[in-house]
Amino acid sequence: MGCTELCIYLYMFKYPFRPVARRFAFYPKALNHPRRLVPIRPHLYQPPEASSVVAHGCGIYVIGGMIARKRSSKVFFLDCRFHTWTNLPCMGLGRASTAAGVVDGKIYVFGGCKEPHSHKWVEVFDPKTHTWHALQTNRCPQASELESGVMKWRQVMGLEDLRDTLCASKLVNYGWALPSKHLDAMLPGHKLSNCGPNMLLFWDCLANWKWEIWCAEISLQRRKKACEIWATVEWSEAVTTIDRPLRHPVHHCKILYSLSFNI
Repeated sequence: MGCTELCIYLYMFKYPFRPVARRFAFYPKALNHPRRLVPIRPHLYQPPEASSVVAHGCGIYVIGGMIARKRSSKVFFLDCRFHTWTNLPCMGLGRASTAAGVVDGKIYVFGGCKEPHSHKWVEVFDPKTHTWHALQTNRCPQASELESGVMKWRQVMGLEDLRDTLCASKLVNYGWALPSKHLDAMLPGHKLSNCGPNMLLFWDCLANWKWEIWCAEISLQRRKKACEIWATVEWSEAVTTIDRPLRHPVHHCKILYSLSFNI
């Protein structure tokens, strides 16, 4: 029909006892059905953590990650039109938590490898030919050029209605054996995505002994005279519920990433 639809893809982990990766599609502008997370069949061999994701063409590239504490060189492609997976050629090096992006139709992957001075520190993937090649650099990968500037943080006003549910995010007891003060920094309970000019905020919340994933669409307005930024919550609701087994009643959901995509 020549039409496109905005979709948000979420990738989550369920913690702490048996980590289970779950991927969902979310359609914020759906009119004929309620806003819900639609589960997507996962790839059986995808690394469960530290992968990088890039949206390009008709789908999402999942690059590298950690498998059994080792960096992976595997690359997978999720076709967002049909929710099917394809195995792509591996990178020259195993990588985890890389910086990845698209420039002129090619995917550039930086760092994340065990050998920081390797000649393959930067690799480039051509989606047309399905080939990787190393990008030669003439300077140390640790070097960087920073431009100084002034940044001032301001509180966003008007979000009082979300305070109760946001305060419940990450409200979890990790048990005696796991130090929660360290895990809190590793397990963020929220993630931001764009929805046109607005923001989508996802977070987890404990309700009725179940974990709920909530979403709110927020529009922003700058008030120049008062030098304030005001937010309006267009809508806010639970978009899915994750059951917790009785033998392990305490779980937590880590939202690894959220990616906006036009299908």
